[in-house]
Amino acid sequence: MDNRTKLLVLFWLLTICAPTLASELPDTAKTCDLPDNFLIKTDGELSEINRRFLGVHTGKWGGSLPSTLIVDSIDEDGEASGYYSWGTNETVREPGCTPFEGIIEGKKLKFETGSAKLRFKLKDGFIGAAYIRNGNKSVARFNKWN
Repeated sequence: MDNRTKLLVLFWLLTICAPTLASELPDTAKTCDLPDNFLIKTDGELSEINRRFLGVHTGKWGGSLPSTLIVDSIDEDGEASGYYSWGTNETVREPGCTPFEGIIEGKKLKFETGSAKLRFKLKDGFIGAAYIRNGNKSVARFNKWN
């Protein structure tokens, strides 16, 4: 392995596989019961599309409900897992967090939490999101955090 390849591997290990301190996450993610150091990891080689989902993303449903999407694991088949958390606004009084397991198909990550369906679609420079529950739909724009 030449020096350039070694540097690229080291950079990848430090940026993609580095533990993230739970205390350094957005406030909405602090409702999650995360270990002090959790690892954002991959299982095998990922496509560029899947790699864009990996990490921490923040947004506001309807422009007012702060939320965080943490995708901490994606395998080669597009099976993804992580945490979805939310803060409070005029109608949502209690913050919360739930782990999720979902699937990435094309440019879309899909999963369900209770009676809600969440859809995240990669756009140019951000993730467009939809939250569908009881026939009602809310949308948001999520951006990569930090």
